[in-house]
Amino acid sequence: MKTYKTLTGWGATSALMLAFVMTGCVSDSIEPNTSDMDDMGSTTPVDKDQGMENPNPVIDQGNTEPEPVCNGCLSSTGACLSGTTNQACGSGGTACVACDATQGEYCGESECVPPPPCNADNCNGCCQDNTCIEVTSDSSCGIGGIECQDCTVAGGTCGDNNTCKPACGPETCEGCCDASGECVSGDTDAVCGKGGQACGACGAEEECEVTSTEGAAIAAGQCVDVGCSATCEGCCDGDTCLTGDLGEACGTAGAQCQDCGDGAFCTDLQACMPKSDARFNLVLLQGIFPEKTVDGDDWDGIIGTLPDPFVRAYYTDLATGDEVSKKSSEVDGTTTPVWNEVLFEGLSAEDLRSDLKFDYIEDDVTFNDTLAEGCAFDDINILFDEQPHVLICGQEKDANGVVTYEGGQFSVQLERVTTTP
Repeated sequence: MKTYKTLTGWGATSALMLAFVMTGCVSDSIEPNTSDMDDMGSTTPVDKDQGMENPNPVIDQGNTEPEPVCNGCLSSTGACLSGTTNQACGSGGTACVACDATQGEYCGESECVPPPPCNADNCNGCCQDNTCIEVTSDSSCGIGGIECQDCTVAGGTCGDNNTCKPACGPETCEGCCDASGECVSGDTDAVCGKGGQACGACGAEEECEVTSTEGAAIAAGQCVDVGCSATCEGCCDGDTCLTGDLGEACGTAGAQCQDCGDGAFCTDLQACMPKSDARFNLVLLQGIFPEKTVDGDDWDGIIGTLPDPFVRAYYTDLATGDEVSKKSSEVDGTTTPVWNEVLFEGLSAEDLRSDLKFDYIEDDVTFNDTLAEGCAFDDINILFDEQPHVLICGQEKDANGVVTYEGGQFSVQLERVTTTP
């Protein structure tokens, strides 16, 4: 009997079968000698010479869960989207959702999350109801993520540095307030003013006079007249200052020059004075008479017709002390009477200066209604320029100087009739 090297496991079995074949001892049923295998020890199929595990192990082919098809989210049509936008947010192949922009939600890590609180970390403007207002206004003013302020509550505005500044006025502005409500220096002719008042533009004969106060933040000004009337010691011929001591240009203190005419001369006081032998006619020209009385009634009562005005002029005769008067004609049914008639002829300058007065009257059949009586010129000498001059009669004003009733008016003119050289 041949001797074989002892093998273990499948190697021993194979060797045994080979031995039977080679010796011709083949049987229909080959059963290994398990006792011999027991003697050989472990039945683990390991090649002891090579120390290797079974080269043909059986692999377990159990069920394995497939990887997800979509890592983002699925749209309504089944398309796989990234799931990272506010309009389509989600992950793991779930249905996409739209984050609620009205509530400030946004898609963060594929999930709709509420907005972070508005603060200095995420807002350069101001915060209003947890919303960052980048472009500030007078009603929403602030910077650096602070709570927005409504500057209009106190009448203020939102300044260039995005902070509320008070309204321009006497308490906040040393200069003047321009059209936009800004406090400016107010020291130019185009923009002049002070004390927080509204700025104004100076006129053609004005300039902005700056009056700077010691310690004041800005210089301020006010429009002052620098034209002829404000700077001329004589009289003004238009915008030209003249000496004011000539018969054809007489006047003082910046008043308009007067031509004294042939019947008068310019005195040392620079006022026109009639020559002693000059004579004048006093002419009544035209006027305006109110349609209603001061009480709002018709002048003719229930008749309701327009007034019938006339003028009475009077002065004191210096020689006799008697009153000399003259009545004009009545102009029927009008508020704009025209007379062009001579009231007095050949009056001297002394006559004219002796308390010349006028009454303005409405003529009635039964009795007359007087609009005003004792009307007089403040300076009778103005008549000697032989130009028309208007006298206002019957005007009424309240305690504040506001006209409450216009009254009436008429114009008169002197005509020189004789002069002795």
